[in-house]
Amino acid sequence: QLKKQEFIDKHAIVKVKETIVGALTAKKNTRLNALIEETGSNIQFDKETLSLHVESTDKVKLEKTINIIKKRLDDISEEYWETLMVEAYIGPFLGKGGANIKQLRADSGATIDMQPDTRVLTISGNKEAVIEAKRLVNIFIEEHEAKDYSIEMNIPDEALYLIVGPKGSVIRQLEEDSGAKIDVVRNKHMAVLKGPKNACNKGSTLINNILEKNGYLNNEDDTNNDETTNNNTNVKSNEKIVGSVPGASPELLAKMNKSSVDESKLSKSALRRKRRKEREEAENSAKNINN
Repeated sequence: QLKKQEFIDKHAIVKVKETIVGALTAKKNTRLNALIEETGSNIQFDKETLSLHVESTDKVKLEKTINIIKKRLDDISEEYWETLMVEAYIGPFLGKGGANIKQLRADSGATIDMQPDTRVLTISGNKEAVIEAKRLVNIFIEEHEAKDYSIEMNIPDEALYLIVGPKGSVIRQLEEDSGAKIDVVRNKHMAVLKGPKNACNKGSTLINNILEKNGYLNNEDDTNNDETTNNNTNVKSNEKIVGSVPGASPELLAKMNKSSVDESKLSKSALRRKRRKEREEAENSAKNINN
């Protein structure tokens, strides 16, 4: 117990923020070596745990060393920031001939460096300059994330013409009204919307309105939101659209919805025949109920 207490009195671990690791270990550990010299303690940086392992001669010196380390780390946090840039954003961030990054340096007063090979972005300078540079970088990232949004909508084959229209007239109007790029992938029975988030959301609403107006409903149970890709933050909304006939019995509607699960295994002509038969059955059922 005595030896254990002696070890505790002489050893400590101090966590290091990931955003300042580069500054702490830069230029052959200049700042780390300065800490060792200032405190007179043995200080080692552990890359695996992102922490400083501290060893002092006694409890009092250990406490003093920890206080100095925390103060110096706080100072670094105010004067340095590091993050990873999404690869697709590096080109626009730098700009032609580095024009964009130069403008960011001028606007913030901070030193901003981008390493395309490692995707590491570093910002350094006085406290005010670093805060402003971080703000400008975050604005840039948010704007580009919004531009890279996408939505995928699964649509029955016989309803695709409603989205496309004669000679593509409807889809062109949808793109104009929403501001999103809309592509229809016929072999997958899918409409894909790309562009700013608000434009994609507006486009999906317009498509849903068309489908609902023509007797189709969204099966919300099959909707899957917030699916992200590796490089870009692209949200995909997979909405299963199933047929509906006003007045049809719940049993028939359930049958129609259930049968749509295996539609991918059918040819287009077989699928059309199958859906036409289902709708005829539903319409006959509705007539019988009304009579």
